[in-house]
Amino acid sequence: MVTEHAHALLRACRTGRSTLDGDAATCPEPVTVLVRVAAPAPRLPIFGVIDFAAARSSLADEVVVHWPHRCLDSTTVDERTALCVLTYDLKFDIPLLRRALTMPVGYVGAMGSRHTHEKRLLLMWEAGTEGQQLAGLYSPLGLDLGARTPEETTVTIIAHANGGAACRCPYVPALSTATPPPEYCPPQAP
Repeated sequence: MVTEHAHALLRACRTGRSTLDGDAATCPEPVTVLVRVAAPAPRLPIFGVIDFAAARSSLADEVVVHWPHRCLDSTTVDERTALCVLTYDLKFDIPLLRRALTMPVGYVGAMGSRHTHEKRLLLMWEAGTEGQQLAGLYSPLGLDLGARTPEETTVTIIAHANGGAACRCPYVPALSTATPPPEYCPPQAP
């Protein structure tokens, strides 16, 4: 019991207590164990040079000027990494997001409207990204709390990434089929 609880605390990167019930043969009284977790801080790489990214630059440990997907290849990531894409440019978004969705990160989010998100999904699907990988993309990025300023949007993004991002795009499962759903098909020429 203590071992399972300790492993859960380690996965969550949280310090906590676990109680081991007493055992008449070894220790009749319950014992409380403190599991202290010393984990590195979560990482939040932000890709993009728009005003929302600039508002977050004060939080940055480093600023890199490079092709985003190449920068990502040289970045250390783990399940506590939250990647945020704020480029608003498909020539950067698509290679970066396709690469990010194959990495062992805890969160991949992209800024943009629902229309932009659907366009990104279609382009990534056409480029060979699996439907299950596409399901790992959170977009529009951040919680819908009515944020108006870059600073308010920053709070919604961090809350979304930190909270596990329970909402996923409802269209993604259909992309795992052999053909895209009708809403992803471009209009046919007459």
